[in-house]
Amino acid sequence: MLMEYREEVKVYRSRYTPWKADWKNRLLSRITVSDEVVEKAIQPGDDVPLIFGRCLTMMDKLASVVGFLTIIPAGNKGSLKEVVEGIYFFPLVGMFIGLIGGLTAFLAAGYSAGILRGLAALAAITLISGGHHADGLLDLGDAFMHQASKADRIRVMRDSRIGAGGFLLGFFLYTLTAVAIANVEKARVVETLAAVEALSKNSMVFTGFMGSPASNGAGGFFAENLKGKTGLIKVAAASALSFTLSSFLMGWLGALLFIFSLIVSVAVLQCSQRLLGGLTGDVLGAVGEITRGALILAGGWR
Repeated sequence: MLMEYREEVKVYRSRYTPWKADWKNRLLSRITVSDEVVEKAIQPGDDVPLIFGRCLTMMDKLASVVGFLTIIPAGNKGSLKEVVEGIYFFPLVGMFIGLIGGLTAFLAAGYSAGILRGLAALAAITLISGGHHADGLLDLGDAFMHQASKADRIRVMRDSRIGAGGFLLGFFLYTLTAVAIANVEKARVVETLAAVEALSKNSMVFTGFMGSPASNGAGGFFAENLKGKTGLIKVAAASALSFTLSSFLMGWLGALLFIFSLIVSVAVLQCSQRLLGGLTGDVLGAVGEITRGALILAGGWR
């Protein structure tokens, strides 16, 4: 048992990047203490090494989701598998992104009024997210405006150039979103954006679970790996977390917005299935952006 413990510690130490190694090693040194203490603490049949491994694995999964949804250099950005494994953390990371946007809007209220406050909050959210999902929205707009076969629409989405469809969809959605944020009262803009971002990230999880792959990209990977009992458990955990967070932050309106977010997800998914034949990574990103705008418009009036 002790040898298994030592090997597990060695494996986890080797996985962490240099910028995290210092505090990780301090954490490990506090837990391991010494071989003598470990030998006394671990009795035959104890599950201490496995529990320790699970805790670190959860930290890895959370870090991967943070790295995937934001520009923060955390986790293994190249591993979609780790992101899917920790996909139930999407609402939590979304709430963190929303808090940044909400605090920006709150602080901007003292210097500007109207749509400028909404634009500042939206810019903060887009910057911390790296603009990845905004790119997906623009690509989806181009594909929906292109009158062609499903395969041709997917090809258009992969084009790096922005067409009229993408520009118009992005312009109208982000303008409406900024106006809606500007109309939220200063006293509750932080909680509103935190709840909305948690729900919008959960909508991406829900869409990945409900949809079928249209290509071999990120969207297809999510759709394929969120099926079955394991996928259902992850999606249920993400939904439960987003429902809890939104209800805590916004009360009964948060619960209603949770239901509305699922309706928006299904609507976008149906359009994607009909026009593209399924999910792509751009569609998943667009779902998050569209859901955010719809929820702000629906919930900002309270």
